Amino acid sequence: MVIARKWKLRARCALLLTIVALGLASSPAVSQNYPAKTITLIVPFAPGGVTDIMARVAAQHISAQSGQPVVVENRPGASGNIGTRSVALAAPDGYTLGLVTSNLLIANPSVFPDMGFDPMQDLVPVGTIGEFPQLLVTNDQVPAKTLPEFIDLARAKPDKLTYGSAGRGSTSYLAVHTFAFLSGIKLLHVPYRGMAPALVDLLAGRLQLLGGGLAVFSDHLKSGKLRVLAVGSRDRIPQLPEVPTGEQAGVAGYESNSWSGIVVPKNTPREIVTRLNTYLASIASHSDARKQLGNVYVNPMTTTPQELAQTIEREKVLWEKTISSGIELN
Repeated sequence: MVIARKWKLRARCALLLTIVALGLASSPAVSQNYPAKTITLIVPFAPGGVTDIMARVAAQHISAQSGQPVVVENRPGASGNIGTRSVALAAPDGYTLGLVTSNLLIANPSVFPDMGFDPMQDLVPVGTIGEFPQLLVTNDQVPAKTLPEFIDLARAKPDKLTYGSAGRGSTSYLAVHTFAFLSGIKLLHVPYRGMAPALVDLLAGRLQLLGGGLAVFSDHLKSGKLRVLAVGSRDRIPQLPEVPTGEQAGVAGYESNSWSGIVVPKNTPREIVTRLNTYLASIASHSDARKQLGNVYVNPMTTTPQELAQTIEREKVLWEKTISSGIELN
């Protein structure tokens, strides 16, 4: 069984890489003078959040490297599906880019029956910008001081403790939903239109748990109104060295990291994708860009298009496994 699963995973990865290769058309005539005009970077989320900041860092860097303006255009809605669909339907000429997050490509196809496009077929990965772990955060009104204590509390009160998210399929949703599944507890999901209103209700005690990046909770953690029960990274993070990972706290296999990257429509010339990837790769070595990302607790992350494709497929398989094992998408 183990060998069969390994071969199945390898076959899927090989298929995905083939799709990536087919999606990158070669057109030297088009790409020779690229870029020759303004580039649009579509962000499928509202302005002001961590992903929006990551997009603007990438836009500044691509503009500086290419010598052409890069305009950031926010098109929020449907957990990122609306803006990303517009990227999938755009001309494959390298002048329309899309910011994507891990949940948008990996979880949304399982959460939404009809996204209006196929992220695995209609988009080609360019590369990543950065990543940050999701935190599991509660408030000072909850008696549980540790993750095991929270699990015990939830088992004693099934479907009584609530958790918020920025919407079904969002990274905050995945962070808590996966935790609940792996720990065998039942929580009541309350979706919001973004993290800001969810945070308000967490602080007010109307929610007992919320997943999100450190930038969302930083000020309130310092005041003591909120506390982190676990981080979703593989290792403890330097900003919160005293907080265990989910695995260290006793939830075997728990990991919840968020990354953001850039995609383009299928059939975009291979040379253009390679050039855009070069622009993104240089962010990690640029001091100002690293500082900007660091201000929102994001670690620069560099990948090739092929590496990003493999990451998407690997995480998609894990999420599909979670769903097939009985997790409910409420």
